[in-house]
Amino acid sequence: MKTNGKEGLFWTSYSDLMTTLFFVMLVLFVLALALLHNKVRVTNEKLEKIEEVYKVIESIDPEYFVYDSDFKRFKLRHQANIKFDTGSDNIDDIKLTEQTELRRVGKAIREFAIAANQKTNAEYFVVIEGQSSKDNYAQNDELSYRRALSLMKFWEKNEVLYQHEQGLYEVLIAGSGCRSNYRESDESKNQRFVIYIIPKPGEWAVSD
Repeated sequence: MKTNGKEGLFWTSYSDLMTTLFFVMLVLFVLALALLHNKVRVTNEKLEKIEEVYKVIESIDPEYFVYDSDFKRFKLRHQANIKFDTGSDNIDDIKLTEQTELRRVGKAIREFAIAANQKTNAEYFVVIEGQSSKDNYAQNDELSYRRALSLMKFWEKNEVLYQHEQGLYEVLIAGSGCRSNYRESDESKNQRFVIYIIPKPGEWAVSD
């Protein structure tokens, strides 16, 4: 049986359409694979960068800082020995020997931030968490914040560390009152501040 012209034209057009759709799907499949491969590559690069940043932070002066494995951050080694008088946020309450150490701590943090930034281009959060002892004082939250602030003012007055240096670090001041996860069993030792150093998320970690 002979096929008329219209029917032949239909099958020819149908065949061309199927061929075109096949190539479109093939191109989309290859493009999806390429994008997936690139996404995996970028993700691996980010993970490697994060590992590098955490490795660099381990180089901070061990004389003043120790790694806290429970919270995965560095903390001031002798911070339990540095405390205020009851109800006070006056930095002069702290012994002169401890004030000297605090000046060195501020200097060590800044030197670390400069050296780390040169290696990884990362910034860091320096968290000063003021604390207070569990007692009947009605303004423990405000008191703990003022204690943290007093250290920041102490560092700036002695020109060893500032609240923010673009591209290096940012100091965060907080007061946890008597609710912090990290506390001493002897409540008199909680009239203090705690210092943590944490990598700061930024372009080094999220850019493609």
